[in-house]
Amino acid sequence: MNDAARWTDQGLAVRGRTYNLTPALRSGMAGVMGGLVMILALAVGVAIAVVFAATLAVIMALATALLALSALAWRMRPRSAARRAVLAVRHGGHAWVAYSWDRPSR
Repeated sequence: MNDAARWTDQGLAVRGRTYNLTPALRSGMAGVMGGLVMILALAVGVAIAVVFAATLAVIMALATALLALSALAWRMRPRSAARRAVLAVRHGGHAWVAYSWDRPSR
């Protein structure tokens, strides 16, 4: 550790020379140091908040994309064989005829 400047009971010792600090000066320096520490803490808090907000935005974008893909997959799902078998129905009296139930390629 550098011993160029250190606090002593009498005041501030810089390179072997002691400077007496009045209580007002000590409290003023403490206020300035407290203000600097508060500004540093505020900056760290803002940085953490921005990172958290960006993380939530990315999660929401991924969730939206997943929901859109699942909706698209739901719409493109294959239909049941019974729904595909009857393509055309001809009603005639009391009988009906279903076409293309045996050959789905038609």
